[in-house]
Amino acid sequence: MENLDVSAWVQSRIELLAAPADWEPDVRRALARQALRAEAGRIERRSRWRVVLAATGVVLALFIAAIAMPRIAVLAQTGAEPWRPFEQAWNWVTVVWRGPVLLVAKPGAALRVEQVEGPGEPQPAANAEEAGEQIGFAPRLPDATFLPPPRIAVNGAIATAANWEGQALTLEIGPTMTATWRGIAGWSELLLIQGQLPVIAMPPGFDLQAFEMGAMGLPGSRHPPTRFLGDLFGRATSAPAILSGYLPRGSAAFKVVQLRAEPATVMEEFSNRPGEDLPRVDRITLVWNVADRAYVLRGEREAPPSVQGWDFAVALTSAIEIANALR
Repeated sequence: MENLDVSAWVQSRIELLAAPADWEPDVRRALARQALRAEAGRIERRSRWRVVLAATGVVLALFIAAIAMPRIAVLAQTGAEPWRPFEQAWNWVTVVWRGPVLLVAKPGAALRVEQVEGPGEPQPAANAEEAGEQIGFAPRLPDATFLPPPRIAVNGAIATAANWEGQALTLEIGPTMTATWRGIAGWSELLLIQGQLPVIAMPPGFDLQAFEMGAMGLPGSRHPPTRFLGDLFGRATSAPAILSGYLPRGSAAFKVVQLRAEPATVMEEFSNRPGEDLPRVDRITLVWNVADRAYVLRGEREAPPSVQGWDFAVALTSAIEIANALR
């Protein structure tokens, strides 16, 4: 075998790597190339992180959807058209969890209201147009496909009288129309009552806000109310609601929610059930008014939601959506 000259082979390979004879090192150019390579590496790493974050977001969205799907199905049956999870989350945070609440053990117990004129038996009407001819104004119904046609009835005028600290007050409510829905999943009954704005007769200079707070059993009714109590009792529907004679004799909570048209007062009637830690809301009532009329939306749930639970946010949002659908 022929002996190879390894040293000559190595030398020839080294000569291939040698720089040209006229070459001189350029430090600035080398640093620029290094900076370009470093920037390319950072871009590649950021791209990988974007992919990871996007995948994480997809997984999180699927997880939330998997949790929310059963509630979406419930709301599809109870009539949320369409379901707005962000609105429900907002209601839960601002109303159920953090919203100011007035808790009253027996609202209206300190005030005795006498009914001077009763509405009589409700008179059925074929539709809202026929009811409007009897009550003297055009009623409005929710423009929502999730609600079936309601049962319409006309109620007569109401007049009540009350005596507060030696001063007489009277309330007059003209004819009203009631729309009743039954057979909606999640609700045993929904009632929407609407009429023209009530009229209150009271002595000159009477402090209506102090009366409202005192009638609800709040201490210090003669002192300026807090901002929340001022919002709650500064509405055109607060005193009529008290003087109408309808206030629960058990425990109730009062809140303020914002509808598309106007703010509304929410009244929750709740009770403690044996074996349950949290109270249950038996009935939800929204009371609000616009320029020409007042509304009462009352709903009784088939399965009463807990006061602090997400299920209450679902029920409250459903009622708010019905109120917002009025046209």
